[in-house]
Amino acid sequence: MAAILFIFSIVVTKYITYTASPAKVQEHLTASIHQNENQFLNFVADTVLLKKIIVSPTNVSDKIQLTAFPFGIYIFQEQNLLYWNNNNYTVSKEDVLKPDGNYFVQYQNGSFEFIKQTISVNHQSFIVAALIPIRFHYFIENNYLKSSFAGHPEIEKYYQISDDTNALPIVSSNQKELFKISKKTLDVNLDYDLPTIILRTIAIMCILVYIHRFSMKTLQQKSFAQAFFYLFIILLALRGISYTTNFPFNFSRLTLFDPSIYASNFFNPSLGDLFINTIFILWLILFYKFNYKKNTKNISLFTQKTVHKILPFIQLVLLVAATFITTGTIKSLVLDSKISLDVTNFFSLSVYSLVSFVILSLCVIGFYHLSHILLQNIFYKKIKLSLQLLTIAVAGLVVISFQIGSVAAVTNSIILVWLMLFVSIINTRKKDTAVYLFNSSFFVLWIMFFSVSVAALIIQQNNYIEKEQRKIWAEKLAEQIDPNSETLLKIATTNFSDYFLQNNFNRFNQEFSNKFIKDSLVNENFSGYLNKYETKIYTYDKSFKPLYNEDSMPFSVVKTIIENNSKATSIPYLYSFENNAKKENFIYEKTVLKDTQILGYLFVIVKPKQYKSEALYPELFKQVKDLSSDFNTHYSYAVYNNGVLINNFNDYSFPSTLSKNNTPSKKFELREQQGYNELWYSNNNGKIVVIVKKNAAILELLTLFAYLFCIFLIVVALLHSVIFFTKTKFNIQKLFTIFHFNIKTQIQATIIAVSLLSFVVIGITTISFFIYRFNENNQDRLSKNIQVIANQVEEKLKATNAHFAFDDMLDFTTLGFGNSLEKTINDIAEIFNTDINLYNTSGTLIASTQPYIYNKQLLSEKMQPIAYIALNNNKKSRYIQSEKIASFKYLSIYAPVNDEAGNTYAYINIPYLNSQQELNQEISSLLSTLMNLNAFIFLLAGAVAYTATGRITTSYNLISEKMKAINIGFKNEEIVWNKNDEIGGLINEYNTMVRKLDASVKALTKSEREGAWREMARQVAHEIKNPLTPMKLSVQYLQKSINSDKINFKELTNNVTNTLIEQIEQLSKIASDFSQFANIENQQPELFNVSDVIASLIELYKTRDNIIIEWIKNDEPYSIYADKAQISRLFKNLITNAIEASNENEVIRIIISQSKTDNAIEIKVTDNGSGIDEAMKQNIFTPNFTTKSSGTGLGLAICKGIVERANGTISFTTEKN
Repeated sequence: MAAILFIFSIVVTKYITYTASPAKVQEHLTASIHQNENQFLNFVADTVLLKKIIVSPTNVSDKIQLTAFPFGIYIFQEQNLLYWNNNNYTVSKEDVLKPDGNYFVQYQNGSFEFIKQTISVNHQSFIVAALIPIRFHYFIENNYLKSSFAGHPEIEKYYQISDDTNALPIVSSNQKELFKISKKTLDVNLDYDLPTIILRTIAIMCILVYIHRFSMKTLQQKSFAQAFFYLFIILLALRGISYTTNFPFNFSRLTLFDPSIYASNFFNPSLGDLFINTIFILWLILFYKFNYKKNTKNISLFTQKTVHKILPFIQLVLLVAATFITTGTIKSLVLDSKISLDVTNFFSLSVYSLVSFVILSLCVIGFYHLSHILLQNIFYKKIKLSLQLLTIAVAGLVVISFQIGSVAAVTNSIILVWLMLFVSIINTRKKDTAVYLFNSSFFVLWIMFFSVSVAALIIQQNNYIEKEQRKIWAEKLAEQIDPNSETLLKIATTNFSDYFLQNNFNRFNQEFSNKFIKDSLVNENFSGYLNKYETKIYTYDKSFKPLYNEDSMPFSVVKTIIENNSKATSIPYLYSFENNAKKENFIYEKTVLKDTQILGYLFVIVKPKQYKSEALYPELFKQVKDLSSDFNTHYSYAVYNNGVLINNFNDYSFPSTLSKNNTPSKKFELREQQGYNELWYSNNNGKIVVIVKKNAAILELLTLFAYLFCIFLIVVALLHSVIFFTKTKFNIQKLFTIFHFNIKTQIQATIIAVSLLSFVVIGITTISFFIYRFNENNQDRLSKNIQVIANQVEEKLKATNAHFAFDDMLDFTTLGFGNSLEKTINDIAEIFNTDINLYNTSGTLIASTQPYIYNKQLLSEKMQPIAYIALNNNKKSRYIQSEKIASFKYLSIYAPVNDEAGNTYAYINIPYLNSQQELNQEISSLLSTLMNLNAFIFLLAGAVAYTATGRITTSYNLISEKMKAINIGFKNEEIVWNKNDEIGGLINEYNTMVRKLDASVKALTKSEREGAWREMARQVAHEIKNPLTPMKLSVQYLQKSINSDKINFKELTNNVTNTLIEQIEQLSKIASDFSQFANIENQQPELFNVSDVIASLIELYKTRDNIIIEWIKNDEPYSIYADKAQISRLFKNLITNAIEASNENEVIRIIISQSKTDNAIEIKVTDNGSGIDEAMKQNIFTPNFTTKSSGTGLGLAICKGIVERANGTISFTTEKN
């Protein structure tokens, strides 16, 4: 089965998956492009629809319908754009001038197929164009902006657009070649598709099931040692194969095995390897713990007494080692990975976080059972807890002594104390060492204990990493390095290419063109900084002469700043330096060369403005995943120079000056201030940086505990299911028994399930309502702000341009980024702490506080079409909608800007670019609260379920115990129950049954007694009749002899007398046997040594020469609680029975052996008699049954009665000679 699945997965990978070969990718891309082309051609062919869109301005529904197309549609009249269906793409004016046809075009934001068709409507010529996306690529890469083939992101990793002649062409529907694709030459493998992963995973599971069955079969047929050895070798071989070969997967093709996500050591080079190793180790631990007592064949690895004595202490040392290894693995998941375990930020978690939590659960379960394996022998040896703890402490301190001075020493010291607490708890829960964690009555408490322990360890490691990152950030702030600014400057300087400067540097030699090109460069590349920085461009010729700069700064001053006062950044040619006010400034330097000849020099100097907030820095452009990404919400910081505050961020109250008492004495200091944690950094140059974070350790611990507690429960339940499935060998009928719960489990499971279901329902409902309210509040806030901002824009524009009026629409429309409009919009944006876009009535952008979004063509300069239709056609006063840039979602609101007469002359847009980020943060906080509440409710529900079921099942257990105690031969007690409930009704019925049973027993007893006495009388009469007959005959013979005057009277008298005496003795024996049988219930129990009774009987019989009795026993006492006289009669009857069964032998050999087993004494009486037939075995203890020609047949029946009255059992085995 596994082989079939594996082969089928190879077939899927090689022949079915379309990314498997370039030809299949070619076919797939071609089909996708043809589909879009046909959709566009059908649209162009629909002349009625085209006419409606072009001629009828009120035709709104058709225009909106076209926005659902997966490509751009543009309608031009000459060069004037009349209609567009999206603002994600920008059509180049040069492309519009091309002849009709299909073209492959490349823009800043991607590669497209441009289709142009000229049509005639109402005798007027129009251009209908389509822009079909082929591949998106962006100037930066982050979580939101990722290069990919449109609609086929999986192709990007392995294929590229190529000009190679051997590349595969992609043609349009009219068979025109658009572009070519080729496989990337990078050493990269194709990812496995989902069907392949599923098939191979199932195949692996089949192999593992077979391995387990083989091991269990070996255990049953051979021994545990062989079974465990084979399992260990097989798993070791499998791991060796997976490390060195591509079987069963080429793990480098699975992101779970990516070392960049997690890598610890040779054995755990990835998260996936750690996951597999954890499963295999847990498998070995469970197999050993629950099977090592089975079929061991009395093999002991440690036979020497010395080894037996030191073995428990070796096991304790191993327990210490196992603890440090397990906790080291947990710490490694935090320290050696890029995996987020910050549960307070739900959206930072990923599938790797979930895998990490599962690994943590498996590690805990493995450690739990391994500790039992190591401690079982210690419990057996009854080593005192104090000695156990002393051994652990010594072993742990030896390890820690090698780590003194490191952070690990402190952590391991705490872990050592935890281990001693853990061992102390296990010593009170010794019975848990023999069962699975799931079956422990302490189960929930164990899960809580481990959840708290692991949560505390993870938070301790997270805090360590966070503090180290804060230290790095403090050093950067002291050096005035702002990664946000560097990111934006990297965006801004991408257009300063050598080619552009080589071909345009001569324009700096004329004053007019110098000013124009500098304004153009600033407006097109640095205008996004107008709300944060002042930007100036300085140019110098090859002789270092200034070229029409704004001030007289000489070339030498600029070079001196760069060489002596600046520090290089991560961006080539960009330097940072501090001005006299200790503010961070940037200089961008470019030497313009043409064929090794210097044309001149260009410098861009960027000076900061003083603002407290960085809210206008959009989430869209964030590239780093460190502390800086949290600065807008979680952190505040301040920078001091010589004790004076020169810069601060966020709303924490920092002092404006520092006293000597506040100055840190060390390089780094941590301080706690009213619920906040402050990190102070001093660089010994007068700079002091303080970074503050709210102290939320308790909340983090509770939230992480809640996550771990829930995941531990799920993992344990899944593990228990796997164990159950393997035990039942996947038998369908047996599998259904997993759902056969007892009443206690049913009640507990129901209460907990209802709690979990209510949490899910409440969570989904609450989050849905929260999102709705969040969006409503944002819309209300934006709606209120936009009217105020619109009024401000109108007033500012009037103040800026006093002659502005509605009749001056042409002047307004032609305003660009080079005039004061841009600064005006930035000033307003700064006041309201928001971003603003301003469009003219044609829907064209004329000003923006985030111009690089449009300069880099992330969006076109046209207004979002649905919003434009709502304001321009439907004349709405405002319009709110969600929008996207690539995969980045945000909220956006639009409103018209009107003059005093109510005429619209512009449209204003407020894009709330950080709305999704804030929503995610709010949802994360809500989820943290819900998880904490759920954990509390779950524990409360568990406690209620445990208490309720305990009370209910106690009643049932009472009834059950009473029912078990029902015995026909004894007095049966009724149950006293004072509550009038369902259980009370059940108990009343039970009591009624007991009373009826007692009455029935009395009647039955009376009937049986009468019948028994009748049977006894019949048997006694029969037994007495046997000796009376010879007695009667003897007396009659004597009488006849007397009457006949026989001369041998004396001899005859002696014979008759002997016969009478013999028969009287027989009558006496019969009377004695029946008396013993009748009085068997009359007991006088006492505690005595049964060996004394047997010894006296042996002394009685050893006088006979032909009887040899061998007695086998230890010297220890064999005390029992029974009637001593009856026990003596028991063994006398057994010995007598053995002698009578062996009378045919010359020598009678009897063996009596004694032994102790648990709480019982076993005594065997063996003789060398002839045995009995197989058919007679079932009647051997039946009264009146005998194999001899004479006797009452009560001997063994009496023995059976005596043994059972002493709470024992009697049995026999026989061999027929």
